Amino acid sequence: MYRRPSRTELDVDSPGVPGSDEYGDDAFGYSLALGDIDRDGWADLVVGAPEYNDDARGRITVIHGARSGWRTTGNYTFAQNTKGIPGKAERGDWFGGSLTLLDHNRDRRLDLTIGAPGENKDSGMITTLPGSGKKFSTSKSRTFGLSKLRYRHPPKAEFGTSLGR
Repeated sequence: MYRRPSRTELDVDSPGVPGSDEYGDDAFGYSLALGDIDRDGWADLVVGAPEYNDDARGRITVIHGARSGWRTTGNYTFAQNTKGIPGKAERGDWFGGSLTLLDHNRDRRLDLTIGAPGENKDSGMITTLPGSGKKFSTSKSRTFGLSKLRYRHPPKAEFGTSLGR
């Protein structure tokens, strides 16, 4: 017998999801990454909202998984103006436009990579936050753009638009 899978819908007004719904569209859910960030056996969700703050500065939200679907406490957000994250939130950055959860440094902890394709007049950049096995470290975060990598690029390259394995 076929069992129809249950469906869960989340938005910024869902219980335990930090923030509040903004007038207009913050593009909550534009990008998604799923993995067991805190290694508790439940899948955790990272949600990009690249148009957050009405002027597309952007932010991401980490929503921890639980037996009931998701935790209603302990969820958190990051933006470019979060202490420890290099750079500053500016109009049109689109921070959270793309996301990945991968173990970049092979320490068996998921690291978060966040794309901001609108950064520096659409030149683009990515930010990596190393995982600790519980959450992400902003004190060891790093930001990369094409110019910082000394790569000649066309104007409006939008580096960080797409991230993958």
